[in-house]
Amino acid sequence: MTTNISTYAGLQAMQGSLSEDFVLVNDIDCDGESDFAPIGDSTDRFLGTFDGGGYTISNLTVAAHTGDNSTGIFSHVGNSATKCSIQNLNIDTITVTGSATSGTGVICGQSQWTDIVNCHVTSATVTHTAANRDDVGGIVGGYHGSQSGSQGMSNCSFQGTITCSGTSVDNVGGLIGQTQYSGEGSVIAIDNCNANATISGTDGGAGGRHWGGLIGFTFTVAVSSCYSVGTITLPTDNSSWGVGGLIGYSWDDTIDSCYSTCAVNASTGANYVGGLIGTMITNNANVGTYITNSYATGDVTAAGTTQYVGGFAGSTYSGSIWKCYSTGDITVGDCSDVGGFIGESSVPQNDSVVWMRIQNCYSHGDIVATGNLSYAGGFIGDVWGSDGAGESYHYLKNAYSEGNITCVDAEYTGGFVGAYEEERNTMINCYSVGTITVSGTTDEVGGFIGSWWWDQTNITITNCAYYDDGTYPAIAEYEPQGGGALDTLAELSLGTDEDDADDLLYTTHAVYAQGVPNANEWRFTEPIIWYEHSAYDNYPTFEPNPGTIYDPLVQSGCPQCGCLLYHLGNKTYSEAIHEGYHPDLSIYHDDAHVKCYRCGFICNLQRDQHGRLGSQEGWGVTIELTTTD
Repeated sequence: MTTNISTYAGLQAMQGSLSEDFVLVNDIDCDGESDFAPIGDSTDRFLGTFDGGGYTISNLTVAAHTGDNSTGIFSHVGNSATKCSIQNLNIDTITVTGSATSGTGVICGQSQWTDIVNCHVTSATVTHTAANRDDVGGIVGGYHGSQSGSQGMSNCSFQGTITCSGTSVDNVGGLIGQTQYSGEGSVIAIDNCNANATISGTDGGAGGRHWGGLIGFTFTVAVSSCYSVGTITLPTDNSSWGVGGLIGYSWDDTIDSCYSTCAVNASTGANYVGGLIGTMITNNANVGTYITNSYATGDVTAAGTTQYVGGFAGSTYSGSIWKCYSTGDITVGDCSDVGGFIGESSVPQNDSVVWMRIQNCYSHGDIVATGNLSYAGGFIGDVWGSDGAGESYHYLKNAYSEGNITCVDAEYTGGFVGAYEEERNTMINCYSVGTITVSGTTDEVGGFIGSWWWDQTNITITNCAYYDDGTYPAIAEYEPQGGGALDTLAELSLGTDEDDADDLLYTTHAVYAQGVPNANEWRFTEPIIWYEHSAYDNYPTFEPNPGTIYDPLVQSGCPQCGCLLYHLGNKTYSEAIHEGYHPDLSIYHDDAHVKCYRCGFICNLQRDQHGRLGSQEGWGVTIELTTTD
């Protein structure tokens, strides 16, 4: 049965028909009406549909729900067996206050297996006063999946303020507080959504994890073509962690074509703070968060004593970042593990098959510390390879940083990487052109790398350079040669195959002598996937070469869950990563198919978006080639 709604009373009357379908047939101005009681609760959920018809509900005040129920126009929507939808709804000028509940959002506090489409909120004031409670978002507090099927939020937006005054409030986002799948068969996609939010915590409300300009916490979710603007300000003297301009805490997600301009402000005790992502992790071998074609431009401030801070991400723990950049400046007090792009980047220290791959990325922002820095780098503060017996790898290729570093005291600090540690680390075609200025004492400060710990087992640095102003050696501490300094990167050619010219390092570290670039000294391993052109501040930058075939892989999107698939033939993960090929989210099935690692769907190999397809023999099977955009 479908019921038309034309009045405020009709909206409130939905409480008596929680399984019906409703359609808004005109605008409703709620000015002068009593506080609205949320529809449904944790026991009796709304299990119908709501179509706003493109009309607007305005001047609404939503009362805090009682007991342990969530707060929003709808309290709880959907369940694991009944799929619901809310669509085509505009909301202007609304106040929502959540108290003693888990889940606060304008449209709904908590939802499961629900599509939310074409919903837009403007001039909203969302306040969450409960302590030790989770899930606060502009549109929805908690957005949960079901093993019964897929769901998505698309073409939705939020504009307003979100304030948390209680202590230890987790999962706060401008659009969604928390979203995660519910196991095999559960698929969640967030597409073409945005948030313009001023998010803050009241001073004295310490704690809190997973705050993001768009989403606080994501677990196995596909996020595409989304963005966030505004500010995130954590309370002073807190122990918050996982704070990002777009997403606070990303776990095994795919993120494509997204950006954030949010200014991120943290303070003493905060950890894992980034311009786009606070932290990205995995606990599943061969999986991780994949980020492509995304960027962050907001400044990141972490006053006091903090750790794991980056212009793009605070920390990365397995996964892939491809064609991404950050341009915001970073201002800290006393900070360890801080980088212009990533604070700390690592893979698990065990025998699993997990990798971290960063390729075709750059950072432009400066790092300024009012106090002391340790493990600080113009691009990455601390890079950890693997000490396990598995095939885990940290792989960094075609990356550069242009920001300067300024601080009082510095240790383990480098123009590109602060510390380069453990085994199975690869760095190819990277450079830094920023300067390091230390007013106090220094310990292991290098123009390119501060400290290279561990031995040379499966560690390579090839075709890399830095701007040498004569202040610091290329690498201040080089453990494979007893911990002494390397004055030039050319000395590292001893660790490469000198019979292959493409594998040699630069013959000189002064590629940018006196600030003048000499592009002729760059040598790239074939096939060349980036070409040089003059751009930013007269230094060469690198972009995809549109005429070059670059990877013996087929890239496509899984039709079942949307994650990226790559066909590697019979190459092992370590071979693929070491040779520069994109690790996959797929399992080899046969010459014409791949099996999606995430959902198990068997997919046909496809042409790229331009219909181009090539093939060649290799590695025991026929593999197919796509070209760059």
